[in-house]
Amino acid sequence: MGEVLIGLFHLVFVFVVTLFITKIWIKMARRNALLGKDMNKYKKPLVAEAGGAGVVVSIVLTIMVYIFFKTFNYRS
Repeated sequence: MGEVLIGLFHLVFVFVVTLFITKIWIKMARRNALLGKDMNKYKKPLVAEAGGAGVVVSIVLTIMVYIFFKTFNYRS
């Protein structure tokens, strides 16, 4: 049961961290003019580019948290 709870916590944590980092990245990209045209939309609006970096950072961060929980199990 503990493995399932750690996995569920990891899943929720990666979602929240990715959402948070992506929102911050969009604001920073707009402020620094790191925008490109969305080629898949009819009116081609400007969207933030290189958003995958935030996703990679959040996944690496949450994997490190998962390893921490697996390594340092504080059960008595």
